[in-house]
Amino acid sequence: MRLPRPEFKVLLFGPSLPAAGQKALAHFENGVLEIHGRGHWYTAPASSLDLRVGGFDGRQWLVSWNNPAGHFTAILQGEDAMRQFIDEAPAELARHLHRLRARVRRRRGVLRLTGALAGLLLSLLLLIWLLLQADGVSP
Repeated sequence: MRLPRPEFKVLLFGPSLPAAGQKALAHFENGVLEIHGRGHWYTAPASSLDLRVGGFDGRQWLVSWNNPAGHFTAILQGEDAMRQFIDEAPAELARHLHRLRARVRRRRGVLRLTGALAGLLLSLLLLIWLLLQADGVSP
């Protein structure tokens, strides 16, 4: 008896697919990413995958590759899909993903800290301005 293989959800974009993307399921099989959904079946060797962060809000993980039919991109659907992708990926790709994910987390942390400091500075400037304006107003 063979155990069911773990799969993760993706939104697939590429030639002959709807412009809004095609929901699909993906898994790794012997170092090859296999994606299938609604009559489509695509494969890509792990070594040919390009990984990056992007999407509408810049918080989605994108997996891209080229094949004879053209350029394809799969958006990993949710944090669970990202974890599953890393768990199932070949070791070298998983290490690369861990490094990329850590870099993105650090960058997001710096952006949050910068935003918080800018908000604090603006609040202080507004408070100082209000105090200076209050001195000029007679009771």
